Amino acid sequence: MRLLALLVLFVITNINEVLSFCQPGCICFDDGKDVRCDHANLTTFPYMVNPMLKKLSLIDAKLKLLDSASISVYQELEYLDLSNNDIEELPSDFLVGFSKLKEVKLQNNKIRLISDDLFKELPSLEILDLSQNKIERIMSDAFLELKSLSSLNLSSNNLHMISSKSFNGLSGLSELDLSGNQFEKLQRETFDQLNGLAYMSLKNNKIKMLPRLVFTEQKKLVKLDLSKNSIESIEEGAFSGLHSLKSLDLCSNSLSDISSRNWPYLSELEILDLSKNNFATIYAGFFEGLGSLRSLILSGNDDLQRIELNAFAGLYKLDFIEVRDCPHLSFIDEFAFEHPNQLKSVDFSNNALTNLPVNLINWRQLDILELSGNPWKCDCELLRFLPETLQSLRKKSKSEKIELRPICALPEELKGVAIETTSDSNCYTLPQPAMLAVMFGSFIIIIGTVIIAIACLKSKTLCSKNEKEKNLSRAPLYTGGSSFTDSLTYDKSDIHRQATLPIYKQHQQHYHHQQQQQQHLPSHDNGDYYSSIMLLPPPPPGTNYLSRREFEHHQQFQHGFNTLPMRYSDDANPYATSAINTDFRHQQNQPLMRPPSFIAPPPPPSLPPPPLSSNFKVDPNMPVPSTEL
Repeated sequence: MRLLALLVLFVITNINEVLSFCQPGCICFDDGKDVRCDHANLTTFPYMVNPMLKKLSLIDAKLKLLDSASISVYQELEYLDLSNNDIEELPSDFLVGFSKLKEVKLQNNKIRLISDDLFKELPSLEILDLSQNKIERIMSDAFLELKSLSSLNLSSNNLHMISSKSFNGLSGLSELDLSGNQFEKLQRETFDQLNGLAYMSLKNNKIKMLPRLVFTEQKKLVKLDLSKNSIESIEEGAFSGLHSLKSLDLCSNSLSDISSRNWPYLSELEILDLSKNNFATIYAGFFEGLGSLRSLILSGNDDLQRIELNAFAGLYKLDFIEVRDCPHLSFIDEFAFEHPNQLKSVDFSNNALTNLPVNLINWRQLDILELSGNPWKCDCELLRFLPETLQSLRKKSKSEKIELRPICALPEELKGVAIETTSDSNCYTLPQPAMLAVMFGSFIIIIGTVIIAIACLKSKTLCSKNEKEKNLSRAPLYTGGSSFTDSLTYDKSDIHRQATLPIYKQHQQHYHHQQQQQQHLPSHDNGDYYSSIMLLPPPPPGTNYLSRREFEHHQQFQHGFNTLPMRYSDDANPYATSAINTDFRHQQNQPLMRPPSFIAPPPPPSLPPPPLSSNFKVDPNMPVPSTEL
């Protein structure tokens, strides 16, 4: 009996020694249940460690080969870290049967393939890190039995495409990191199995376009990182299903515009990063639909030049905005913000801004204001509010650290002076080149107006120039050959036959006198007077004029009967008359008259005269028509 007791005591003593044994180059904690062999320069998996081991770390241990038998004795293992080794392949049964294993880290190795039998019978596995390997392919159903997996890191590999079947069984996955791969295109059904995701990163890939409905099953997704891609367009409906999204990172892409129809799908979005894209203008309603947005980042948009009216309309809760490092941004509309009273932090540093409208935001509500690195023009408009605002913010922050302060670039008198140290009293003593130019221009205009007015008073012709131009289409009243002046020579023998001839001669003399006067009058270009009288053809010759045919016909019947000096006209031109060499002596002392049968009636005019108005009449007592208006 005594011998048996000694034997039991010996066994117990040796077991404690075995359990307390620690592999050379390793550090053991918690009675050998936590072993760390980091940087141990091992070639094979460590042995002779406590079989009750729970945590094993072999970071940078120079491991190349893994032996399934060496690790199979540690069935109580919960944490395994094999990062930063030279492992190229995992045996298919290496991790099979570890029912208590919760976290496996295999990052920064040389693994190329994830087979479909590698992660079997791991019902408790929650975290799997396969980042920074050379994985090119993931077999279908590779993660099928990882029902408890919540975090999967596949970043920094050589994946070009992933089948939707590769994620079968991962309905409980909440975090997926696919950043740093070679994705160029996303399939619509790629993430359909991942309806429990809360965080997903596709950062630093080569994605050029987001297809519609690509995230339609990610109804629980809270954060989506799409930064550092080559995204040029986002199809309408691409964000459909992202009703719970709080943060969207689209930094460092090639976006120049985003349809505002995409924003209503993101009704819960609070943080939006659009920095380092190709936006040139933020136009009205650009962010319409993002009613929950609190933080907006537009920094680093090298092409950004203008922020227009109502650019931030609909952002009812926006309290942080950062628009810095935009070298061409020179204009922000006074009413760019629909709800300026909500803003608490504003960063407009390192842009090309020269001025800020006083009504842009509620300056007194701010907690942080960054304006350094802009060529500020310190005019009266800026100095009325900005120095006081900066002084107030400095007192509020109670910070003594040296910060970059906005300084004046113009005018020269204040160049290099911190705006904070100036006041609106400085602006009144400053020269105002623009104002001087306006004043000088106004003075010139006034002087010119006075000179023109004086000239107008002295010269009626100059003043009535515009009135003359209005009458260009009217007939000249006193020009040679007009129907009015020619009508003065018209024989009115039908009215007063006996009195017409002497009056005709009198008017002929008056007509020639007028022509001589008109030679000294200015021409059409020199200020003629104009009337609205219509141009009519010249009047027909009087009754003492005969055509050649009438004259010859008359000679056949009268045989030398000549009572008046007769004139005849050419048939082709009835108004071109020629004298007849006849004997004008009256042999029978008969009155000067012509037979009625040979009186030449006036021919009708070539153009019908305009109808006479009711206020036009012919006075029979006058030799010429008179108009009474």
